[in-house]
Amino acid sequence: MRRMLWNMRGLAFIVVIVATVAALACESSEEQEQPLPAAAAAPAAPAAAPAEAQAVELPAPQAQQQPAPAAPARAAEQPEAAMGVSLGGAAPSAGERQGEDPTDAMADFKYEAPQIEPGDYPSHQWDGPIPTKFNESPQSAALVRSGDILPLEERLPVHEDIWVIAPYDEIGVYGGTMRITSSQLKTLDHLAVTSLVNGDPVGTSEPRIIKGWEVSDDGRKYTFTNRRGARWSDGYPMTIEDVRFAMEDLMFNEGDVNPASRIPVELKSQITGNRARFAVVDDVTWTVEFDDPYYDLASSRHMWGSSKTRGCPRCYYAPSHLYKRFHPKYNAEEIDSLLAEYEQDNVRGLFNLIRNIRSGPGHDWRQTGPIPTEYDPSFIYKGDFYAAAMSELIQTRCCEGGRAAERNHYFIGVDPEGNQMPYIDEQILIRTEDRTAGVFRAMNGENDYFGGDMILSELPLYMANMEKGDYSVYIFRSPAGNDSASAVQNEFVQDPEMGQLLRTKDFRKALSIATDRNEMNQVVASGIGVPQQWIPHPITPYYPGKEYADLDASYDLEGAKAILANMGYSDSNGDGYLDRKDGSGPLSLHYVASSLYLPHLEILQSHWGGLGIKVAIDESGGGFGTARKEDPELPFEHHISLYSMNQWTVQWTRAFAGTGGSPLGAAMGNYWASFGESGMAPTGGDSMYQDVYGNMAGANSYPADITGNIMEMQDIWRTGIQTGPVLHPERVEMGKEFWRISAEEKYNIGYLAFMGIFRGMTMKRNNLRNVPKNHVALEAKGILGAYYFEDGLDNFTNPGNRSQKYKSVHFLDPEYWSQ
Repeated sequence: MRRMLWNMRGLAFIVVIVATVAALACESSEEQEQPLPAAAAAPAAPAAAPAEAQAVELPAPQAQQQPAPAAPARAAEQPEAAMGVSLGGAAPSAGERQGEDPTDAMADFKYEAPQIEPGDYPSHQWDGPIPTKFNESPQSAALVRSGDILPLEERLPVHEDIWVIAPYDEIGVYGGTMRITSSQLKTLDHLAVTSLVNGDPVGTSEPRIIKGWEVSDDGRKYTFTNRRGARWSDGYPMTIEDVRFAMEDLMFNEGDVNPASRIPVELKSQITGNRARFAVVDDVTWTVEFDDPYYDLASSRHMWGSSKTRGCPRCYYAPSHLYKRFHPKYNAEEIDSLLAEYEQDNVRGLFNLIRNIRSGPGHDWRQTGPIPTEYDPSFIYKGDFYAAAMSELIQTRCCEGGRAAERNHYFIGVDPEGNQMPYIDEQILIRTEDRTAGVFRAMNGENDYFGGDMILSELPLYMANMEKGDYSVYIFRSPAGNDSASAVQNEFVQDPEMGQLLRTKDFRKALSIATDRNEMNQVVASGIGVPQQWIPHPITPYYPGKEYADLDASYDLEGAKAILANMGYSDSNGDGYLDRKDGSGPLSLHYVASSLYLPHLEILQSHWGGLGIKVAIDESGGGFGTARKEDPELPFEHHISLYSMNQWTVQWTRAFAGTGGSPLGAAMGNYWASFGESGMAPTGGDSMYQDVYGNMAGANSYPADITGNIMEMQDIWRTGIQTGPVLHPERVEMGKEFWRISAEEKYNIGYLAFMGIFRGMTMKRNNLRNVPKNHVALEAKGILGAYYFEDGLDNFTNPGNRSQKYKSVHFLDPEYWSQ
């Protein structure tokens, strides 16, 4: 299945947002901030004034081009030759190792990255043979010689369990420090590989830290297999005990550590509501079993996220040799002193603190005391606390002014030619005073890769300064189909008249067709979005058809006015707003959203004002929490979706009322998620929950569910996940029906899609390679361990460095896909 996501139709010019550029230019005199203390840190270059944004004419869409073959990399200037190791036969001793150039490590095989078509999603999955000869970084080789780390053949998993990662561009070169310069104190652990499994663009999953898994034919039992010989970043073996400890003593410990209320919904059976059962099979195999079929555990966002060590105690594996010290089952005699030392009242609070590997006491992941390299079931580390990880880079400094991470010499991944990843030595995050400073420093070339401060309406500014800053502008467009939507609260009763309107399908249709999505697209997305309802991309298995993406998505203000007139609304005093039927004033809506969506809300305020509805905008951004109360105070929440290319990926998706936090109906979601223990019971019609025509819910429906389709979508979700895997024909049809109902009912009114509004757009220095040109926005980075600098020369320790091979391009340029 092709994974095309581009829709270039109708793109002719990018509108220059002159006011935005001028405002930013006035604030460009930010003083440079220094990164965290680091050895031989290069001073930041003075900020250059960015060029004024010019009107940029978009190239006309051309025939799809194949990327040019990757240019061969020049030999890196390294202090030591990289070391090669053969695992094809008996492993040589450390004394027998010979230095080799990385390009010679696999002389019998040369990797060539697969070509992708414009708009396609690249893959790092490798289906070829596992290398038999391996290579390590000069940094690692020096530590082997000094005896600080194990030889490479002992650091990697056993041969058949090594993770082989296919770079997007070409085999990399070792060395260099990568910078992220931003106002956001982004967590470096989130930017690195740490999960057991991870998602792909069509909503299925792929193995990462684990070797793989199988699902029983009846969908009740998952059997997972670890990688034999894998090690934590401190060199200690990662074993089945790390999984057992995480599952039994942390995740499923409903007393000391993790309350029953925090057991993830994804680990509860979908019919009985009972918790799943965990079991160890052997030294590398373990199972998770449910009472009834549940085909999406491995494809759930929960497993993508909570299978990272940063999710403990809601995690699937943890460094038990470190964490057992804080568990009364294993170290009762020291718990009281540890509670006092860390100023916590109970063990639950203690674990909440130490598991915070972002900024807690273990934020430095480098070991601080001797650690055995052989597994010892009785070993519990009791030195100065630190955290261990499985990611390519391990965090070493936090948090004043930024963060830093260094190479994990025990990382389990290699490239197809046998070079252990990561290629880069270090990553640093330099925190700026505010977003404006982050943008201008990035345009000055001080950011190697990140886009957290970028917004789509400033795209002309970024493009105008690309060549000067020696960077390119990338974008990752989520296939979920929702980059701007209004969630409509069906349980709203604080204002009875407005509540009746919100529960009326015709009213939601009127709001939809009163919105000029094309104008919104130009203003908030520089014209690169796709106007539509919330429907996932055609590459996904549950796409219901273009007619549903376009349903009531065309601007028809007169049609919208006719709908409200038919409901009995008119403007009797000529003030431009429709009169409330209770005579208390104009028909008004209160809308709250974060600053990210204020431009969207201003468009809605204008368009719905033209319909005769007065919209008040609350810029506090507090609506996200307030609207999710079971007694909701706000009728709307503005949001996006990063995961709904497979709506079963998360139960807490806003696509349906699946949890007690749903903005569509929190009490209905609570009843369904709690299996009837709390929330709004389906007791049928209630006069408090009528629509504008006086209709009420039918028997056995939620009182606030007038048509019964909120419950129908819940039933589809729960039934579908028990029917079969992602591509099971019956489940595919259920998935399509789910989105048909969504488009018809408009519990979410969708506006724009596929524009990469959140985590999507980024600046990348031209000499940083193996960054994907398209990716799923929720993991908008690809494989960090594959990143490398052209010729091994970074931009941090080499001020003024510019790419000698690659020019600046943006994602609308056909050449974007060919270099």
